[in-house]
Amino acid sequence: MWVTGASSGIGRAIAEAASSRGARIILSGRRRDALESVKASLPGEGLVMPFEATDYEALEGVVDEAWSIAPVDILVNNAGISQRSLAEDTKPEVYRDLIDIDLIAPIWLTQLQLPRMIAAWRAHCRNQFDRGARWRANANCLLCGEAWFDWLYGRASH
Repeated sequence: MWVTGASSGIGRAIAEAASSRGARIILSGRRRDALESVKASLPGEGLVMPFEATDYEALEGVVDEAWSIAPVDILVNNAGISQRSLAEDTKPEVYRDLIDIDLIAPIWLTQLQLPRMIAAWRAHCRNQFDRGARWRANANCLLCGEAWFDWLYGRASH
């Protein structure tokens, strides 16, 4: 399992919960020191692989590196930012950053992996937005609010 945005918050919680269930975790984010701290807290195996989600030219190499270690059967696109200003006070560059980091980056990371994930057949992508999104690499995209947490806590049927 590969978790982006794994250095804190929901990403860290997902990594820890999945590790406690036996998943091997690739931890990604921008801050190596924070990722190392998460790795130390995992009950199972973890690998730290920091990268910048919007460095699109480097992402293909990042994906190659991840797959050289092991097939990625689950990708959790959790990296992201939020804006904390009133809409009337928010500048256009804030919206550009939000779209770039929260939308384009996970789409591109997923797209780079799709051929390998489809070949693996059992691969899944989870995109953490306000309500979450679930993509099955071997099926159509399906939006479902609590899919990731349902899977994580064993409530989903596959």
